[in-house]
Amino acid sequence: MQATQSTPKAADALTPAELAEITGKSRAASQAAVLAKMGIPFAFSGRSVRLDRVIAQAHALVPEAKPAGGVDFSRVR
Repeated sequence: MQATQSTPKAADALTPAELAEITGKSRAASQAAVLAKMGIPFAFSGRSVRLDRVIAQAHALVPEAKPAGGVDFSRVR
C-alpha cells in the first residue's frame, strides 16, 4: 500500500473589497501603508496586497467564520 500525502491547502486571502473595508483605502499602496502602520504582516507586489484571512482573524480585523449548519448552543437555556 502506498501512503497518501496531503498537500497543504493554499491560505485563504482576503478579497480586495475586504482589504478596502479594513484599511479604508482603495489603492494597494495606501492599503500597504496602513497595514504596515498597524504592524500586520502582509505581502505587497506593487499592484496588490495579499493578507491571509487567518492573520486578519488573529489580529481581530475580520470575524471568525462560523461553521455552516449545526446547533447554536449559545441560544439554548
